[in-house]
Amino acid sequence: MKYMVNEAEQIQIKEAIEAFEKQSSAEIVTVIAKQSDGYFFIPLLYAAAGALGISWAAQFFTGGMGAQELAIWQILSFVLLALCVQIRPVKMALIPATIKKKRAAAAAKSHFFSLGLHATNNRAGVMLFVSEAEKYVEILTDVAVAQKIDNALWEEAVQNFIMRVKEGNIAQGYLETIQKAVTLLAEHFPHAKAESDELPNHLILVE
Repeated sequence: MKYMVNEAEQIQIKEAIEAFEKQSSAEIVTVIAKQSDGYFFIPLLYAAAGALGISWAAQFFTGGMGAQELAIWQILSFVLLALCVQIRPVKMALIPATIKKKRAAAAAKSHFFSLGLHATNNRAGVMLFVSEAEKYVEILTDVAVAQKIDNALWEEAVQNFIMRVKEGNIAQGYLETIQKAVTLLAEHFPHAKAESDELPNHLILVE
């Protein structure tokens, strides 16, 4: 499955993280997901409503149909529409923005804990999360980072990153945000030779 970050760009991101870790004891993890949820049921509701409307419109324009013929129209219409609404661009257009944001935020938090960003020695983990289908970006920080750096200072980076995602230039968004992280984190979490590299430096791909 292809992502909007190619192999060469993934290498650039990995190198940027390695350069960051020479300046700070904090840990940055980058994650990209194709989409944050399957969104199975909501598109099917649209398909069901559409099938009902099509079948009744057909009955009206044909001057009336029997119950069996009407049922056939409804089933065929539903099957056709159900297939159409599973096409990713169509599906994502049907999902309300609030639901997409909520599901993507939940996915980001789940990956934060499953990847162990809450369990580093100095509790200075930072995750840069992108969900392609939702065009969603979130920066999650562990407790030590949150105590030292106000979340508002990350907001400019998030907004810039969102702009890059909408442009289709996700890799540039990662690189710029990693550079921003250097500015914010190096002062509070300077590089320490004794620190071990606890988390992966490569871009983590989530299907």
